[in-house]
Amino acid sequence: MLAYFVDNFDPFIFRLWDNVGPRWYGFAYVLAFVSAYFVVRWLSKHGYCDLPPERVSDFITWTALFGVLIGGRIGYAVFYRPEMLRDPLSILRVWEGGMASHGGMIGILALSFYYARRHKLPWTNLGDALVVAAPIGLLEAPAGMTFGSDGRSRLISSGGDQAGLRCLLETWDTPVHCFPARPTPTG
Repeated sequence: MLAYFVDNFDPFIFRLWDNVGPRWYGFAYVLAFVSAYFVVRWLSKHGYCDLPPERVSDFITWTALFGVLIGGRIGYAVFYRPEMLRDPLSILRVWEGGMASHGGMIGILALSFYYARRHKLPWTNLGDALVVAAPIGLLEAPAGMTFGSDGRSRLISSGGDQAGLRCLLETWDTPVHCFPARPTPTG
């Protein structure tokens, strides 16, 4: 017998109203920003980053708001939904979903360059600190997507036998085979 797991988590940690409440994906973002704060602050206190420790919270807040969130949202509009650019106010409708990781990275790049120039810090040094902190956030985001069922995948058909499992998964309206069928042993 071959067993498999299909997640069916609620995207909400808890609900305040019908469709209002903190979501797992948002919680993953918060954890990523808090983790980045502690990592960059540690680097700053130990002399690995030229950013003074008292400015770390300011820098992480600016990076989170303008680099990740706004950059990610604008990246989503530019790369995936260019029709949103015809109605720029639609970009503000965040409850409809949509973030692009590469838009967030471009936003962080632009924001860190601006912040370094404004505060007369070496941009590469600030970037080095972010590169150390970023993998933690990049690890937390997929976990938030998994628990929040944000992968938008659903099993549309399955079939199999004792030796294997065949399934068809519909992801973002594109059917894909998720497991190749294994031949049934004979004899």
